[in-house]
Amino acid sequence: MTTPTAALPMTRAEILALGWDRPDIVIVTGDAYVDHPSFAAALIGRTLQAAGFRVAILPQPDWRSAEPFRALGVPRLFWGVSAGNMDSMINHYTASRLPRSDDAYTPGGVAGARPDRATNVYSQRCREAAPGVPVIAGGVEASLRRLAHYDYWSETVRPSMLVSCKADLLVFGMGERAAVEIARRLAAGEPVAALRDIRGTAYLLGAGESLPAFAPRMLADGTPDPRRLPAAAPGGPVPDGPDAATVRLPSFEEVCGMRRIMFSTAVSCFVAIVWLGLAPAFAGQKGHPPTATAKHETPKATPTAQPTSPKAALFITRIESNSQLMSRLQPLLPSGMTLSSAAQGFKNEGQFIAALHVSQNLKIPFAQLKAEMVRPDRDSLGQAIHDLQPSANAKAAVKTAEQEARADIKATKLAKADAGKDKDDR
Repeated sequence: MTTPTAALPMTRAEILALGWDRPDIVIVTGDAYVDHPSFAAALIGRTLQAAGFRVAILPQPDWRSAEPFRALGVPRLFWGVSAGNMDSMINHYTASRLPRSDDAYTPGGVAGARPDRATNVYSQRCREAAPGVPVIAGGVEASLRRLAHYDYWSETVRPSMLVSCKADLLVFGMGERAAVEIARRLAAGEPVAALRDIRGTAYLLGAGESLPAFAPRMLADGTPDPRRLPAAAPGGPVPDGPDAATVRLPSFEEVCGMRRIMFSTAVSCFVAIVWLGLAPAFAGQKGHPPTATAKHETPKATPTAQPTSPKAALFITRIESNSQLMSRLQPLLPSGMTLSSAAQGFKNEGQFIAALHVSQNLKIPFAQLKAEMVRPDRDSLGQAIHDLQPSANAKAAVKTAEQEARADIKATKLAKADAGKDKDDR
């Protein structure tokens, strides 16, 4: 049993002073370490410590390289990653999207001690520092972004944070019980892939995996073991209530479509309400009989989707009319996505084709890459790579992808020219 310490160790020297060769768990947090239950990292760390585990904490590490993440040693069981007590984007920016000048969760109130979308960055640095050690994400940022969601900062729908942070497991909500069960089962030798039956966890299914028949249940103390529950009586309620069934949530692509429908509906309702409010005023004006309102027509709602620019429509048409280029690009397109829908929003064919190659080369989901590049405050391809995969060499990846894009375009132009020459010869 681990003896409780005055504070969780934060340096290698403090770990060695405790007689440990290495910690069982390292908790990485975007906040300064305050040993108080109002700070989740301290609370989870102390809970794990009370359960007998050796816990170290790495507060606000320099995320620009993996070296600071190696400072405490490789954890025996897992990395626990959290952006801190606040979503990192709210911590960094005001509602007007202006940078904040201070940070209440950093010593001295100094701003800039954590990166944007800190859970993503910290998780990837942990993988670099100790490949093969499970990464468990948690905290407010991960909890609220565990599903496809509308991101205010980029004005786009983003997929689950699991896609970008690549954590093995995401704990949402109150995580004390889940954290202890994860630690105990990993210590017992279970692989992290076997921990999907823990209540309050989220994970990504593989392409060939199906939804589980039953929702995850936590087997920690105080929660009944579902294997010992009585069977449901014929026609009676299912044991353990509604949790006994798996509910399929909409996919990222479906949520993207819902955003457009919901926004269009909201605009229509707003226009209708405003019109109904103004109609009596028009009717009561001098010289306007009450029936005059019938002559007015409700203005049509502004469409939410931006129309494709003539230039963009031209390059999409150009690609679709080039069968050789289509055949080269088809394998790069995400499953179920047409070339036309994939190309919408890009400036030109070179940028679009380069993005497809980056998605393929770096295994970055194309939808996520596209969301970064076509939003109102567009990211360049290199900046999008940096945001989504900080460990990648963005400059080299862009150069390779652009060369591949030029090769695709050039090869198909030559093939088209040769075909035209053959036709003339005949």
